[in-house]
Amino acid sequence: MSKIALVTGSNRGIGLELCAQLKQRDFDVIAACRQSSPALDALGVEVIESVEVSDLKSIAGLVAKLSDRHVDLNADIK
Repeated sequence: MSKIALVTGSNRGIGLELCAQLKQRDFDVIAACRQSSPALDALGVEVIESVEVSDLKSIAGLVAKLSDRHVDLNADIK
């Protein structure tokens, strides 16, 4: 079973670096953000755009897009 990581705010800063680090550790990374960036696109991870974490409808849309996968949601950073 592959390891899946969902990272919000992934188009820049800490979120972008977290995506890069997780990709290097062989995670399947799902990057959720309002709008992608060239740096995020260069990582070769799955990007889901139009995600605003402060908007419940946006979060519901993200959950719907992920509903066909088994994603164990927790906030564990090691």
